[in-house]
Amino acid sequence: MEIKQACGQWGVLAGAVAYLLPLGFSTAAYVVCCLCAVGTYLISLYNTVGLVQANKEWLARAMMDNNTHYVLYSVAAAVQPPALARVTPLVLFAAYQVANWMHSTGSAPAALAGPVAVFLTQQTTLFQIISQIEVMTVAMAVIFVPFGRSSLADAAILCNFIYLRYAVSPFTRASFATVATYTDPLLASPRTPGPIAWAYRKFKSLAPPIVPATA
Repeated sequence: MEIKQACGQWGVLAGAVAYLLPLGFSTAAYVVCCLCAVGTYLISLYNTVGLVQANKEWLARAMMDNNTHYVLYSVAAAVQPPALARVTPLVLFAAYQVANWMHSTGSAPAALAGPVAVFLTQQTTLFQIISQIEVMTVAMAVIFVPFGRSSLADAAILCNFIYLRYAVSPFTRASFATVATYTDPLLASPRTPGPIAWAYRKFKSLAPPIVPATA
């Protein structure tokens, strides 16, 4: 990871901490957190696919790149009202990237070298948690559209994000199955308000191959 990307990830972490603390500028800190993520992923995207090119091959490579997915996610988060769930995946991944950078460069303080090494061994668990939060965030965005608590544009961007993630990430595919085992029985209950059940069915129907069919 380049120093510019490392600085961006540190910015994500600093913005998240400032957002959580009662400092009086939590909204601005939230936006800074998201925009630092945008900058970091744009740098990574440039390193992967280079400058924009007017051809289908470049567009196909760019759209299947992880960095493109998280640029979309981060921009969508930045323009929405602050929500901890929206930035949690960005913060967790930034923490992993910073820890990996400190470990690979040997820049971790002696007192943190051990904990950093242990944290990095939990990569699979961390990525599973991130994917599950992302899937739930998208589902909630769609479900809340009829109630005016989420915009249709935001839900569409997030659905596109999760569709792209599903195409390239085994963690996302596994998370759909995991989340569905909890949400399907809950939303099938007669006590679930009709609009919420309808919105969830709509979410599942947006991309039939993505969500495993359940009884």
